Amino acid sequence: MAVISIIYNEDIIMPDLGYYGIELDYNNKNRINSYFFNSGNFSKDWYNMWEFLINEGIADNEEVFYSELCQRFIANNTAYEAAYLSTENDGQGILKYLWNQENDGQISIPGDMGEIIANGVEFFVRFGQRPTWEEFKIQNQSI
Repeated sequence: MAVISIIYNEDIIMPDLGYYGIELDYNNKNRINSYFFNSGNFSKDWYNMWEFLINEGIADNEEVFYSELCQRFIANNTAYEAAYLSTENDGQGILKYLWNQENDGQISIPGDMGEIIANGVEFFVRFGQRPTWEEFKIQNQSI
């Protein structure tokens, strides 16, 4: 089991809610380990956390849960929107967004929203940015 918590200052009312970092607690050989991602950039830390979960085999073998703090941060955050990594028929990754801005200014929801959420890995991008998966990886990889 792995639990994701977001460390932030709940008293700060601003788009990123005083974000500091992500704490990942996970079970490793019947021992709880903690790992911190604290670059100060939520999108980058979230990307690197998932990279860690996948590279360590945790995402494949364990359930991953969002703590209450994590859920609250995501729900109240106005600086980021969710983007879901999906795989196309050719095996290439693609980021899918739940809200689409139409040419006439209207917002639409894709008909396959439930499928996108159920089958994708959730990442976060700053509102107003819509990078491709390749652009997103370059922006967020650790040096």
